[in-house]
Amino acid sequence: MTVFSTFLKVTKKYIGTIIMYTCIFLSVALMVTGFNKQDYIESFKSTRLSVAYFNHSDSVLADKLIKYISDNHDIKTGIPENIDSIRDEIYNRNIDYVLIIPEDFGTEHTVSAYKLPGSFSAEFMDMSIENFIKTYLAYAAMGIDENTAYENTLKTVSMSTEVAIYDNGTKTIYSAEHYYYNYMPYILLMAIVTSLAPALMSFNKQEVEKRTLCSGMTIARRNVSLALGCVLLTLAITVIYFICSFFMYGSAMFTKAGALRILNSVVYALICLSISFFLSSFIKSVNTVNIFSNAFGLGSAFICGVFVPRQFLADGVLKAGRFFPAYWYVNNEEAFSNLSAASSFSIIQNYGIQLLFAVTFMVLAIVICSKKKAGN
Repeated sequence: MTVFSTFLKVTKKYIGTIIMYTCIFLSVALMVTGFNKQDYIESFKSTRLSVAYFNHSDSVLADKLIKYISDNHDIKTGIPENIDSIRDEIYNRNIDYVLIIPEDFGTEHTVSAYKLPGSFSAEFMDMSIENFIKTYLAYAAMGIDENTAYENTLKTVSMSTEVAIYDNGTKTIYSAEHYYYNYMPYILLMAIVTSLAPALMSFNKQEVEKRTLCSGMTIARRNVSLALGCVLLTLAITVIYFICSFFMYGSAMFTKAGALRILNSVVYALICLSISFFLSSFIKSVNTVNIFSNAFGLGSAFICGVFVPRQFLADGVLKAGRFFPAYWYVNNEEAFSNLSAASSFSIIQNYGIQLLFAVTFMVLAIVICSKKKAGN
Protein backbone atom coordinates (compact mmCIF):
# COMPACT_ATOMS: atom_id res chain seq x y z
CA MET A 1 0.00 0.00 0.00
CA THR A 2 3.03 2.28 0.23
CA VAL A 3 3.21 2.73 -3.55
CA PHE A 4 -0.55 3.20 -3.75
CA SER A 5 -0.63 5.94 -1.08
CA THR A 6 2.45 7.61 -2.54
CA PHE A 7 0.85 7.62 -5.98
CA LEU A 8 -2.25 9.37 -4.63
CA LYS A 9 -0.06 11.98 -2.94
CA VAL A 10 1.75 12.66 -6.21
CA THR A 11 -1.51 13.08 -8.13
CA LYS A 12 -2.64 15.76 -5.65
CA LYS A 13 -0.25 18.10 -7.42
CA TYR A 14 -2.49 17.94 -10.49
CA ILE A 15 -5.86 18.49 -8.81
CA GLY A 16 -5.72 22.14 -9.86
CA THR A 17 -5.46 21.12 -13.52
CA ILE A 18 -8.43 18.78 -13.16
CA ILE A 19 -10.50 21.50 -11.49
CA MET A 20 -9.59 23.99 -14.23
CA TYR A 21 -10.68 21.72 -17.08
CA THR A 22 -13.80 20.72 -15.14
CA CYS A 23 -14.86 24.34 -14.61
CA ILE A 24 -14.35 25.13 -18.29
CA PHE A 25 -16.30 22.04 -19.31
CA LEU A 26 -19.23 22.73 -16.97
CA SER A 27 -19.37 26.38 -18.05
CA VAL A 28 -19.69 25.34 -21.69
CA ALA A 29 -22.28 22.71 -20.76
CA LEU A 30 -24.37 25.27 -18.88
CA MET A 31 -24.21 27.66 -21.83
CA VAL A 32 -25.38 24.94 -24.20
CA THR A 33 -28.20 24.05 -21.81
CA GLY A 34 -29.29 27.69 -21.73
CA PHE A 35 -29.32 27.90 -25.53
CA ASN A 36 -31.27 24.67 -25.71
CA LYS A 37 -34.02 26.14 -23.53
CA GLN A 38 -34.47 29.28 -25.59
CA ASP A 39 -37.74 29.80 -27.39
CA TYR A 40 -37.17 30.06 -31.09
CA ILE A 41 -39.26 32.14 -33.48
CA GLU A 42 -41.77 29.92 -35.27
CA SER A 43 -43.45 32.54 -37.45
CA PHE A 44 -42.85 36.05 -38.69
CA LYS A 45 -44.67 38.87 -36.94
CA SER A 46 -44.74 42.40 -38.34
CA THR A 47 -43.48 45.21 -36.11
CA ARG A 48 -45.24 48.50 -35.49
CA LEU A 49 -42.90 51.37 -36.27
CA SER A 50 -42.91 54.95 -35.05
CA VAL A 51 -43.82 56.86 -38.21
CA ALA A 52 -44.23 60.54 -39.01
CA TYR A 53 -45.58 61.87 -42.31
CA PHE A 54 -45.85 65.15 -44.17
CA ASN A 55 -48.66 65.09 -46.75
CA HIS A 56 -48.50 67.79 -49.45
CA SER A 57 -50.99 66.11 -51.76
CA ASP A 58 -54.76 66.41 -51.74
CA SER A 59 -55.25 63.18 -53.69
CA VAL A 60 -57.44 60.28 -52.59
CA LEU A 61 -54.49 57.89 -52.92
CA ALA A 62 -52.51 59.96 -50.39
CA ASP A 63 -55.40 59.84 -47.92
CA LYS A 64 -55.77 56.07 -48.33
CA LEU A 65 -52.03 55.55 -47.91
CA ILE A 66 -51.99 57.56 -44.68
CA LYS A 67 -54.98 55.61 -43.38
CA TYR A 68 -53.22 52.34 -44.20
CA ILE A 69 -50.05 53.45 -42.38
CA SER A 70 -52.00 54.78 -39.39
CA ASP A 71 -53.79 51.46 -38.94
CA ASN A 72 -50.58 49.46 -38.94
CA HIS A 73 -48.05 51.75 -37.26
CA ASP A 74 -47.74 54.35 -34.50
CA ILE A 75 -48.06 57.89 -35.86
CA LYS A 76 -45.88 60.58 -34.29
CA THR A 77 -46.96 64.22 -34.58
CA GLY A 78 -45.53 67.57 -33.62
CA ILE A 79 -42.26 67.18 -35.50
CA PRO A 80 -41.20 70.29 -37.45
CA GLU A 81 -40.76 69.71 -41.16
CA ASN A 82 -37.11 70.60 -41.47
CA ILE A 83 -34.20 68.34 -42.11
CA ASP A 84 -32.36 69.10 -38.84
CA SER A 85 -35.34 68.23 -36.65
CA ILE A 86 -36.03 65.07 -38.60
CA ARG A 87 -32.42 63.93 -38.36
CA ASP A 88 -32.36 64.61 -34.62
CA GLU A 89 -35.50 62.55 -34.07
CA ILE A 90 -34.12 59.65 -36.10
CA TYR A 91 -30.70 59.85 -34.47
CA ASN A 92 -32.23 59.75 -30.97
CA ARG A 93 -34.40 56.77 -32.02
CA ASN A 94 -37.57 58.74 -31.25
CA ILE A 95 -38.87 57.89 -34.68
CA ASP A 96 -38.18 55.09 -37.16
CA TYR A 97 -39.53 56.43 -40.43
CA VAL A 98 -40.54 59.81 -41.88
CA LEU A 99 -42.73 59.73 -45.00
CA ILE A 100 -42.85 62.69 -47.39
CA ILE A 101 -45.80 62.77 -49.83
CA PRO A 102 -45.16 65.41 -52.53
CA GLU A 103 -47.78 67.59 -54.24
CA ASP A 104 -47.69 65.63 -57.50
CA PHE A 105 -48.24 62.29 -55.77
CA GLY A 106 -51.67 61.94 -57.36
CA THR A 107 -50.06 61.76 -60.81
CA GLU A 108 -46.48 60.62 -60.23
CA HIS A 109 -47.29 58.10 -57.46
CA THR A 110 -43.84 58.41 -55.86
CA VAL A 111 -42.89 59.26 -52.29
CA SER A 112 -39.66 59.93 -50.41
CA ALA A 113 -38.63 59.06 -46.89
CA TYR A 114 -36.08 59.63 -44.16
CA LYS A 115 -35.00 56.57 -42.24
CA LEU A 116 -32.17 55.04 -40.27
CA PRO A 117 -29.53 53.67 -42.69
CA GLY A 118 -29.31 49.90 -42.67
CA SER A 119 -32.60 49.44 -40.80
CA PHE A 120 -34.37 46.27 -41.97
CA SER A 121 -37.66 47.54 -40.53
CA ALA A 122 -37.41 50.74 -42.53
CA GLU A 123 -36.58 48.83 -45.70
CA PHE A 124 -39.62 46.64 -45.08
CA MET A 125 -41.68 49.84 -44.67
CA ASP A 126 -40.51 51.00 -48.09
CA MET A 127 -41.62 47.72 -49.62
CA SER A 128 -45.00 47.87 -47.86
CA ILE A 129 -45.72 51.40 -49.12
CA GLU A 130 -44.67 50.54 -52.68
CA ASN A 131 -46.77 47.38 -52.61
CA PHE A 132 -49.82 49.29 -51.32
CA ILE A 133 -49.54 52.00 -54.00
CA LYS A 134 -49.18 49.53 -56.88
CA THR A 135 -52.01 47.34 -55.64
CA TYR A 136 -54.39 50.27 -55.09
CA LEU A 137 -53.65 51.70 -58.52
CA ALA A 138 -54.30 48.28 -60.10
CA TYR A 139 -57.76 48.07 -58.51
CA ALA A 140 -58.51 51.73 -59.32
CA ALA A 141 -57.66 51.07 -62.98
CA MET A 142 -60.47 48.51 -63.07
CA GLY A 143 -63.01 51.28 -62.50
CA ILE A 144 -63.78 50.22 -58.93
CA ASP A 145 -64.87 52.97 -56.52
CA GLU A 146 -62.33 54.32 -54.07
CA ASN A 147 -63.57 52.58 -50.93
CA THR A 148 -63.90 49.20 -52.63
CA ALA A 149 -60.46 49.60 -54.16
CA TYR A 150 -59.05 50.37 -50.71
CA GLU A 151 -60.75 47.35 -49.10
CA ASN A 152 -59.52 45.05 -51.87
CA THR A 153 -56.03 46.49 -51.50
CA LEU A 154 -56.01 45.79 -47.78
CA LYS A 155 -57.07 42.19 -48.40
CA THR A 156 -54.36 41.75 -51.02
CA VAL A 157 -51.45 43.24 -49.09
CA SER A 158 -52.42 41.34 -45.94
CA MET A 159 -52.30 37.96 -47.68
CA SER A 160 -49.67 35.61 -46.28
CA THR A 161 -48.25 32.37 -47.54
CA GLU A 162 -47.78 29.38 -45.29
CA VAL A 163 -44.27 28.00 -45.48
CA ALA A 164 -43.76 24.37 -44.57
CA ILE A 165 -40.36 22.80 -44.02
CA TYR A 166 -40.10 19.37 -45.50
CA ASP A 167 -39.05 16.75 -42.99
CA ASN A 168 -37.90 13.44 -44.43
CA GLY A 169 -37.85 11.87 -40.98
CA THR A 170 -34.06 11.72 -40.71
CA LYS A 171 -33.58 14.90 -38.72
CA THR A 172 -32.56 14.41 -35.10
CA ILE A 173 -33.24 17.05 -32.48
CA TYR A 174 -30.41 16.88 -29.98
CA SER A 175 -31.04 17.33 -26.28
CA ALA A 176 -28.87 19.28 -23.86
CA GLU A 177 -27.40 16.10 -22.37
CA HIS A 178 -26.30 15.05 -25.85
CA TYR A 179 -24.03 18.09 -26.14
CA TYR A 180 -22.74 17.51 -22.60
CA TYR A 181 -21.68 13.94 -23.36
CA ASN A 182 -20.59 14.79 -26.89
CA TYR A 183 -17.87 17.03 -25.39
CA MET A 184 -16.83 14.31 -22.94
CA PRO A 185 -13.98 12.81 -25.03
CA TYR A 186 -12.04 16.05 -24.91
CA ILE A 187 -12.49 16.77 -21.22
CA LEU A 188 -11.79 13.17 -20.18
CA LEU A 189 -8.59 13.10 -22.21
CA MET A 190 -7.33 16.39 -20.81
CA ALA A 191 -8.27 15.69 -17.19
CA ILE A 192 -7.07 12.08 -17.05
CA VAL A 193 -3.94 12.17 -19.21
CA THR A 194 -2.53 15.43 -17.82
CA SER A 195 -2.84 14.11 -14.27
CA LEU A 196 -2.04 10.40 -14.63
CA ALA A 197 0.82 10.45 -17.12
CA PRO A 198 3.07 12.83 -15.11
CA ALA A 199 2.42 10.83 -11.92
CA LEU A 200 3.36 7.58 -13.65
CA MET A 201 6.45 9.21 -15.13
CA SER A 202 7.71 10.02 -11.63
CA PHE A 203 7.52 6.31 -10.69
CA ASN A 204 9.22 5.22 -13.92
CA LYS A 205 12.42 7.07 -13.11
CA GLN A 206 15.33 4.65 -12.66
CA GLU A 207 16.28 5.89 -9.20
CA VAL A 208 12.71 5.43 -7.96
CA GLU A 209 12.50 1.93 -9.44
CA LYS A 210 15.80 0.96 -7.82
CA ARG A 211 14.68 2.23 -4.41
CA THR A 212 11.44 0.29 -4.76
CA LEU A 213 13.33 -2.93 -5.53
CA CYS A 214 15.67 -2.36 -2.60
CA SER A 215 12.68 -2.22 -0.28
CA GLY A 216 11.87 -5.83 -1.09
CA MET A 217 8.71 -5.02 -3.08
CA THR A 218 8.39 -6.99 -6.30
CA ILE A 219 7.84 -5.30 -9.66
CA ALA A 220 4.51 -7.12 -10.02
CA ARG A 221 3.22 -5.81 -6.70
CA ARG A 222 4.43 -2.32 -7.52
CA ASN A 223 2.66 -2.37 -10.90
CA VAL A 224 -0.56 -3.65 -9.33
CA SER A 225 -0.51 -0.80 -6.82
CA LEU A 226 0.07 1.76 -9.58
CA ALA A 227 -2.69 0.22 -11.69
CA LEU A 228 -5.14 0.40 -8.78
CA GLY A 229 -4.23 4.04 -8.20
CA CYS A 230 -4.73 4.89 -11.87
CA VAL A 231 -8.07 3.09 -12.06
CA LEU A 232 -9.26 4.79 -8.88
CA LEU A 233 -8.33 8.28 -10.11
CA THR A 234 -9.83 7.61 -13.54
CA LEU A 235 -13.11 6.46 -12.02
CA ALA A 236 -13.14 9.40 -9.59
CA ILE A 237 -12.78 11.92 -12.44
CA THR A 238 -15.40 10.17 -14.54
CA VAL A 239 -17.89 9.87 -11.65
CA ILE A 240 -17.58 13.60 -10.96
CA TYR A 241 -18.82 14.32 -14.49
CA PHE A 242 -21.59 11.75 -14.11
CA ILE A 243 -22.80 13.36 -10.90
CA CYS A 244 -22.79 16.80 -12.55
CA SER A 245 -24.88 15.46 -15.43
CA PHE A 246 -27.42 14.00 -12.97
CA PHE A 247 -27.78 17.38 -11.30
CA MET A 248 -28.04 19.23 -14.62
CA TYR A 249 -30.33 16.90 -16.58
CA GLY A 250 -32.15 14.94 -13.88
CA SER A 251 -34.55 12.29 -15.15
CA ALA A 252 -32.97 12.26 -18.62
CA MET A 253 -30.03 10.36 -17.14
CA PHE A 254 -32.28 7.64 -15.68
CA THR A 255 -33.19 6.33 -19.11
CA LYS A 256 -31.76 3.74 -21.46
CA ALA A 257 -30.00 6.45 -23.44
CA GLY A 258 -28.58 7.90 -20.20
CA ALA A 259 -27.19 4.52 -19.14
CA LEU A 260 -25.63 3.96 -22.56
CA ARG A 261 -24.04 7.41 -22.42
CA ILE A 262 -22.47 6.60 -19.06
CA LEU A 263 -21.13 3.30 -20.41
CA ASN A 264 -19.77 5.08 -23.47
CA SER A 265 -17.92 7.54 -21.23
CA VAL A 266 -16.49 4.74 -19.07
CA VAL A 267 -15.13 3.01 -22.17
CA TYR A 268 -13.53 6.24 -23.37
CA ALA A 269 -12.09 6.83 -19.90
CA LEU A 270 -10.33 3.46 -20.25
CA ILE A 271 -8.83 4.71 -23.52
CA CYS A 272 -7.54 7.81 -21.72
CA LEU A 273 -6.10 5.57 -19.00
CA SER A 274 -4.25 3.43 -21.55
CA ILE A 275 -2.97 6.56 -23.33
CA SER A 276 -1.57 7.73 -19.98
CA PHE A 277 0.33 4.44 -19.58
CA PHE A 278 1.54 4.69 -23.17
CA LEU A 279 2.89 8.24 -22.81
CA SER A 280 4.50 7.59 -19.46
CA SER A 281 6.42 4.65 -20.93
CA PHE A 282 8.68 6.80 -23.11
CA ILE A 283 8.06 10.52 -22.45
CA LYS A 284 10.21 12.14 -19.78
CA SER A 285 8.89 15.73 -19.80
CA VAL A 286 5.58 16.91 -18.37
CA ASN A 287 5.50 19.71 -20.95
CA THR A 288 5.66 17.11 -23.71
CA VAL A 289 2.67 15.32 -22.19
CA ASN A 290 0.69 18.57 -22.16
CA ILE A 291 1.60 19.30 -25.77
CA PHE A 292 0.56 15.83 -26.87
CA SER A 293 -2.69 15.98 -24.89
CA ASN A 294 -3.68 19.30 -26.39
CA ALA A 295 -2.74 18.29 -29.92
CA PHE A 296 -4.38 14.88 -29.73
CA GLY A 297 -7.44 16.13 -27.83
CA LEU A 298 -8.18 19.20 -29.94
CA GLY A 299 -7.26 17.48 -33.21
CA SER A 300 -9.54 14.52 -32.66
CA ALA A 301 -12.31 16.77 -31.28
CA PHE A 302 -12.40 18.89 -34.42
CA ILE A 303 -12.21 16.12 -37.01
CA CYS A 304 -14.37 13.51 -35.25
CA GLY A 305 -17.48 15.60 -34.59
CA VAL A 306 -16.96 16.56 -30.95
CA PHE A 307 -16.74 20.33 -31.38
CA VAL A 308 -17.96 20.65 -34.98
CA PRO A 309 -21.16 18.86 -36.13
CA ARG A 310 -20.36 16.20 -38.69
CA GLN A 311 -22.64 17.67 -41.35
CA PHE A 312 -20.14 20.54 -41.62
CA LEU A 313 -17.13 18.27 -42.09
CA ALA A 314 -15.80 17.10 -45.43
CA ASP A 315 -15.82 13.40 -46.28
CA GLY A 316 -12.02 13.31 -46.26
CA VAL A 317 -11.92 14.76 -42.76
CA LEU A 318 -14.40 12.18 -41.48
CA LYS A 319 -12.39 9.37 -43.06
CA ALA A 320 -9.29 10.61 -41.24
CA GLY A 321 -11.32 10.79 -38.04
CA ARG A 322 -11.86 7.02 -38.11
CA PHE A 323 -8.29 6.60 -36.91
CA PHE A 324 -9.16 8.32 -33.62
CA PRO A 325 -11.17 6.73 -30.80
CA ALA A 326 -13.32 9.88 -30.45
CA TYR A 327 -14.89 9.11 -33.84
CA TRP A 328 -16.41 5.88 -32.55
CA TYR A 329 -17.44 7.54 -29.31
CA VAL A 330 -19.37 10.20 -31.26
CA ASN A 331 -20.89 7.46 -33.44
CA ASN A 332 -22.50 6.03 -30.34
CA GLU A 333 -23.49 9.42 -28.95
CA GLU A 334 -25.40 10.23 -32.13
CA ALA A 335 -27.08 6.83 -31.98
CA PHE A 336 -28.22 7.46 -28.40
CA SER A 337 -30.01 10.63 -29.53
CA ASN A 338 -32.29 8.51 -31.73
CA LEU A 339 -32.31 5.05 -30.19
CA SER A 340 -35.45 3.95 -32.04
CA ALA A 341 -33.59 4.19 -35.35
CA ALA A 342 -30.22 2.99 -34.05
CA SER A 343 -28.80 -0.46 -34.65
CA SER A 344 -27.82 -2.48 -31.59
CA PHE A 345 -25.04 -4.11 -33.59
CA SER A 346 -23.51 -0.76 -34.57
CA ILE A 347 -23.62 0.45 -30.95
CA ILE A 348 -21.85 -2.69 -29.73
CA GLN A 349 -19.39 -2.39 -32.61
CA ASN A 350 -18.54 1.18 -31.60
CA TYR A 351 -17.96 0.02 -28.03
CA GLY A 352 -15.74 -2.79 -29.29
CA ILE A 353 -13.60 -0.55 -31.51
CA GLN A 354 -13.04 1.85 -28.63
CA LEU A 355 -11.92 -1.03 -26.42
CA LEU A 356 -9.53 -2.11 -29.18
CA PHE A 357 -7.95 1.35 -29.06
CA ALA A 358 -7.55 0.97 -25.29
CA VAL A 359 -5.95 -2.45 -25.66
CA THR A 360 -3.67 -1.19 -28.44
CA PHE A 361 -2.28 1.69 -26.38
CA MET A 362 -1.81 -0.60 -23.39
CA VAL A 363 0.03 -3.21 -25.43
CA LEU A 364 2.28 -0.53 -26.89
CA ALA A 365 3.06 0.69 -23.37
CA ILE A 366 3.97 -2.84 -22.23
CA VAL A 367 6.16 -3.43 -25.29
CA ILE A 368 8.05 -0.18 -24.79
CA CYS A 369 8.59 -0.84 -21.09
CA SER A 370 9.80 -4.38 -21.83
CA LYS A 371 12.32 -3.15 -24.41
CA LYS A 372 13.60 -0.47 -22.06
CA LYS A 373 14.15 -3.04 -19.29
CA ALA A 374 15.81 -5.42 -21.72
CA GLY A 375 18.12 -2.63 -22.83
CA ASN A 376 19.09 -1.89 -19.24
